[in-house]
Amino acid sequence: MTDRWIDSEVVWIKSSRSTLTQECVEVAAAPTHILVRDSKDPKGGDVLAFDRPAWWNFVLGFRATRR
Repeated sequence: MTDRWIDSEVVWIKSSRSTLTQECVEVAAAPTHILVRDSKDPKGGDVLAFDRPAWWNFVLGFRATRR
């Protein structure tokens, strides 16, 4: 799926915790998917693409475990 989205078409946002650790991700909102990539390898690494319902299920599940 990496070839489907071009960096000029999406705005990548780096994790706010990227200053604390080297293990961070960047997230971008494409028209139909949420994209995730490794911030250490933004140009050459893979991109994970989640449809919006799957992304929100992930976020809500993560938040539930952090309380």
